[in-house]
Amino acid sequence: MQTTTRERTLASVAATALFALSLGGALSCSSGGGGSSTTSGPTPTISLTLSTSGSTVSVGSSATVTGTLARAGGFTGDVILTVEGVPAGVTGGVSNGLTSGATSATVTLTVGLTTAPGSYTLTVRGRGTGVSDATASYTLTVTAPPSFTLALSATSANVAQGANTPVTITVARVGGFAGDVTPTLEGAPAGVTGVFSSVVTAGTTTATLTISVALTTTVGTYNLTVRGRGTGVPDVTAPLALTVTAAPSSYTLAVTPSTLSIAQNGNSPIAVTIGRSNYVGAVTLALSGAPTGVTGVFAPAAPTGTTSTLTLTIGAAVAAGQYTLTVRGTGAASSLVSRSTANVVDQTATITLTVTLASNVFLNRKPITVTASIPGAPVGYSVSVQFDHAALVAAGKAMASGNDVRVFYINGATKTELDRTLDAGSSWNSSTTRIWFKTQAAIALNGSDGNYFLYYNNPGAGTPPASMANIFLFSDDFESGNLSKWTQLPAGASWSVSAARSHNGASALMYPSEPGIQVKMLVANPALNIADVYVESWWLLDSPSTFWDLKQLFRQSGNSTNRNYFDTHLTYVFPPSPYGWLIGWRDDEAPLGPGGSTGPVPAPSTWTRVGSAMYGSSAHSFVNGVENFFVSGLFDHLSGNIGFEKMEIPGGSNWWIDDVIVRKYVSPEPATTLGAEQVAP
Repeated sequence: MQTTTRERTLASVAATALFALSLGGALSCSSGGGGSSTTSGPTPTISLTLSTSGSTVSVGSSATVTGTLARAGGFTGDVILTVEGVPAGVTGGVSNGLTSGATSATVTLTVGLTTAPGSYTLTVRGRGTGVSDATASYTLTVTAPPSFTLALSATSANVAQGANTPVTITVARVGGFAGDVTPTLEGAPAGVTGVFSSVVTAGTTTATLTISVALTTTVGTYNLTVRGRGTGVPDVTAPLALTVTAAPSSYTLAVTPSTLSIAQNGNSPIAVTIGRSNYVGAVTLALSGAPTGVTGVFAPAAPTGTTSTLTLTIGAAVAAGQYTLTVRGTGAASSLVSRSTANVVDQTATITLTVTLASNVFLNRKPITVTASIPGAPVGYSVSVQFDHAALVAAGKAMASGNDVRVFYINGATKTELDRTLDAGSSWNSSTTRIWFKTQAAIALNGSDGNYFLYYNNPGAGTPPASMANIFLFSDDFESGNLSKWTQLPAGASWSVSAARSHNGASALMYPSEPGIQVKMLVANPALNIADVYVESWWLLDSPSTFWDLKQLFRQSGNSTNRNYFDTHLTYVFPPSPYGWLIGWRDDEAPLGPGGSTGPVPAPSTWTRVGSAMYGSSAHSFVNGVENFFVSGLFDHLSGNIGFEKMEIPGGSNWWIDDVIVRKYVSPEPATTLGAEQVAP
């Protein structure tokens, strides 16, 4: 059979390049034959399908696509493949041509760095001789490569010597890049440092660069570079022009503390700090705003360094209150290293001063006169004075705590503060407050001493002197929790300190219920072998009833077997009857001596003040501060110890004792009177 012209043409066509991008899917197209044939039969055609209808490729990357050719109608010739609509920068190659018998070809597309990102519609065309063209549509999407951009909040900055400035760095990630960006500063001159707040980690977009300029950095403009580095992407840079200007010459003043309190007659140091910025000269310091009586001394007064100390001294006459003081620094303009509108030669700092009353400065006082009668009064005699403390507190002249109530003894130019203590049966902020103190000089027969003063009205007063040892010969409030000041006779008796009850404080002395008559003593240790003495304590009986026999001893000179003493005792066992308070006398187991009863016995669980006194050969008994019995001229025990004796306590009850004191005693005792209020000198 004779070959047609069309068949010969198709056989001589060479294969051409195919450009495609790899994406999933396939497109196909076909065409029918044309022209006339000397023979009849099927129409020759070709069809073209692609392995994907399109793909997305980033700049600098490549993709492959497979084209498949189908011949029909007896067509067996070569097919030339072409791609139409390819953008600039895209290159590629075909793995093989579609010669006669070939049915597929692989095309690799490479997207150059110059290719503009975007979406392109390409047409793949197959052309053979004697058949209609076959086409397939292909979408090429070009994206930017993984990278990031770097932007600065300012492309230039002016910073003075010794100062700093912040610059914000913003990172924008593109092309699928999601990693960290590490910024660095390049090109910084000597003395310029750049500190980044952090790495711009994945998920964040900003960081802060702090540029600091040293005082030694040369003035001028510097071209710096901020560089960002990320893994797998090119570095990105941003320019930053830094202009370093001269630092203004100046200094600052600061005081520490800037707020303080100083009592009258007191003083306090204050640190003055000078912050220098290109200022090299002396700063002359001065204090202003201080009231009369307040002085300030600077050391040094004109420092050339960075520190000075201001000592504030408050005079006794400075009124209590708050004052505002000013520390001023003056410098010479010639000491400025450089000049600018920010130059400051004078600087100030403020001090808030509160002046308080001195702990020994009292605004008011009342004279106390101690008057003795027939026997006079020896030196070191314990006396008390009663006053209306509640009225002073209400008038704003005294502290409710009593801390500013003091006793002074003034002898000529000598002023001595004395220990004072609150009476065990009294209280502060009461109309009948009573305090005790000790005389400093003997008082003659029917004489008096008016050198004592009750001082008060000092809100700044601290803890007053109140040593019991400086007021009484002996005392025990049992707050120590032990019997270190006592000896038990016999040893091992049941005397103890308990917190179950107390008159004042938290504990008291206790002897428990004990059946039968059993002599148990508790005497002072060391012994108080003193003539003319008064013993006082507070008693509480859980349930007073018959068969009590309890004693407060003085002049005790024996032991629990040989008992020589006088006492004040509460008894029912011995006459007279009914039972009550008595003065007893026992000498070498002799029968009970003179005694008397004035009753009544204390109510249950009620504290009673019990006093016993010896003066010469007379004995005195006191209940709640009132003398209830007196015997004179019968006793010859002029010395001996003090203490307590339990003979009998009925069942189910306890004997409690608290606030024991021992002091000198004369009869009649000296009296105190309080004079009119004075302004304290």
